[in-house]
Amino acid sequence: MYPSTFSCHKRSPSLGNYTFLNDYCPLDKARKSKFDLGIFLDAIEYGTVESKDFPKKMLHCFWWGLKNLSSFGQNLQTTNYFWENCFAVFISISGLLLFLYFIGNVQTYIQLTTARTEEVIQKMKIKERDIELWISRNNFGDDIKPHIMPNIQRVLEQNIDVDPQNPLPHLPIEIRKDIKRHLCLPMLKKVPMLQTSEKHMLQSICDSLKPVYYNERTYIVREGEPLDTMLFVTQGIIWNFTTSRRVDGTFLSGECIERGNFYGEELLAWGFRGSPEPNLSDLPVSTKTVKTHTKVEGFVLTANDLNTLISRRPIEAAFALQAAWRRFNGKKKGESMSTNFARRRPKRCHSHSSRRFKTI
Repeated sequence: MYPSTFSCHKRSPSLGNYTFLNDYCPLDKARKSKFDLGIFLDAIEYGTVESKDFPKKMLHCFWWGLKNLSSFGQNLQTTNYFWENCFAVFISISGLLLFLYFIGNVQTYIQLTTARTEEVIQKMKIKERDIELWISRNNFGDDIKPHIMPNIQRVLEQNIDVDPQNPLPHLPIEIRKDIKRHLCLPMLKKVPMLQTSEKHMLQSICDSLKPVYYNERTYIVREGEPLDTMLFVTQGIIWNFTTSRRVDGTFLSGECIERGNFYGEELLAWGFRGSPEPNLSDLPVSTKTVKTHTKVEGFVLTANDLNTLISRRPIEAAFALQAAWRRFNGKKKGESMSTNFARRRPKRCHSHSSRRFKTI
């Protein structure tokens, strides 16, 4: 007798037709009278149970579980066996819970994304409004204003924080130069030492300026400290005063520096006094205390930037600004001499008249 005679799969008709085997072959779906394998039928039919290939077994079992969990167990053909039905119910409920968990996470993600998007949009609107106020306060012309907001909006869309008081770092370098020249060139022309300088020299100094922002009632420099910056005020008010007393014991009055003015001209005198490379250890000392009265926006020329400017354009910068410095000093000496002459003239006239009175 061949081994395949009693096999449900490999029965040979030539070796005999044993009809009683039909009642004991559960793989024959037409006959399930003796024993129904139910949900385990696929594992036996495809040879998963007999297979010794573990990866093949694992992959088939994983696919079977994933298929039935995703369909909530609707494709399971169970028998009336109690534990088999319990297992099928467990698969159906687990698939439903996983689906609800997934839907809940998707809804939470959508809600968070929507809330974050609304928050970003609201934040962008506030930033845009503040920057528009900054633009209007500084009175930018039509050649600058149209280029500011598109660049700021592009930065805000990338979820990058922009300081409304100082949006310059987020703008292209050419626009930054135009803004600094618009704000600072008129103030540079007010500096006595720079009034005779050429326009390209003023532009070079202007390009070296850096934006600064001070809160109210903040000390910028105190009396007796090294003066390493020259400040140009574009918004706000600062006080310039001294704590020294007069001979009679009274304090000297302070000075109010408002928008469009500057402080620290001594730094330019230090940088262009004739030395090829000014020494930072020989910085001028502030004779007054500078303190903000309100929030202050402005630009500063630092000692390091002044050194860099001189080293970058040594001949042009040195000769142009040193000549301006000599003219400025000459003007001050001329004014001083005329003042002294005016003061001495009454004394000479008075002594002459005294002598004439005595002679008479």
